[in-house]
Amino acid sequence: MKRITKCQLAAFIAAIIFNGAASAYSDDKAEEYCKKPKFTDLSFKPYIEPEKAEVPAGAQLSFRISVDADPKTLVVTAKKEELATQIESKSSFHQVTFTLPASLTGSIVRINAHVKVNVKCDETVGWLVKVADK
Repeated sequence: MKRITKCQLAAFIAAIIFNGAASAYSDDKAEEYCKKPKFTDLSFKPYIEPEKAEVPAGAQLSFRISVDADPKTLVVTAKKEELATQIESKSSFHQVTFTLPASLTGSIVRINAHVKVNVKCDETVGWLVKVADK
C-alpha cells in the first residue's frame, strides 16, 4: 500500500474545495437576451450616390419595426430635430409613419430612428434622404 504524502493530501483537499465552490455558484437572475429589432419596408428610397433618389418636401414617410421593439421608446429625428410619429401596432410589427418638415427642402438629411427592446438592448439606424426642391 502506498503512503500519501502531505502535499498530495493537501492538493486533493484543495481540489475538492475549489470544485465544490465553483459548482455552487448560481445566478438567480435570468440572463436577458438581446434581440435587436429589425427596420423594414421603407416607403422611401435612401439616397445612394448613383441613383440619387429624392423624396418630396413635406412627404409622409413610413417604415416597420419588429414587434420586439417597445414603440413607446421610439424616437425619429432629422437634422437633430425630433419628428412627430404615428405608430400603429399589429401582431407581428409596428408601422411607423412620420412627416418630413418642409424646412428641409433641397437638402440631404439623415433620418435616425432609435428604439429600445428592453433595459439593456436598443438599436439605432439611419438613412440618408435627399429632399427635393419645390
